[in-house]
Amino acid sequence: MLDQIERALYAEDPKFASAVRSTDPQVHYRRRIWKAAIGSALGLFVVLAGVIVNTMPISIVISVAGFLLMVTCCAWGLTSWKRMNGVAEAPRRRGRRQKAAGGGFMERLEERWRRRHGEL
Repeated sequence: MLDQIERALYAEDPKFASAVRSTDPQVHYRRRIWKAAIGSALGLFVVLAGVIVNTMPISIVISVAGFLLMVTCCAWGLTSWKRMNGVAEAPRRRGRRQKAAGGGFMERLEERWRRRHGEL
C-alpha cells in the first residue's frame, strides 16, 4: 500500500517527491557539523574583531556575541556528531515501570537502614 502511495506521489509531483524522499540521516548530520564548524570559526573571528576594536562598550558587545555564537555552534555540532554516531542519550523510562524496577522510596530507605545497622 505504501508503494502505491509513493508511486502516486511521484506521478503527481516528481519535484516534491524527490525533495521529501528519505535519505541517509548521516548526510544531514555531517552537513550540520560542517555548518557548526564554520559558525564556530566565524564566532572566533568575531571575538577577535571585538578585541581589535578599541571602543569599550562596542568591543564588549561584539566579543560577547562572538563567544555566544561560538558556544552555540559547538553545542549544535556536538549534538549532531552524537546523533550521527549513535551516542545520543538513551530514552529515559518514566512511570510505574521505573518505580517497580528501581524499587520504591521506602524500599531504598529500608535498604539503607539495614546496611547502616549491619555495619555498626
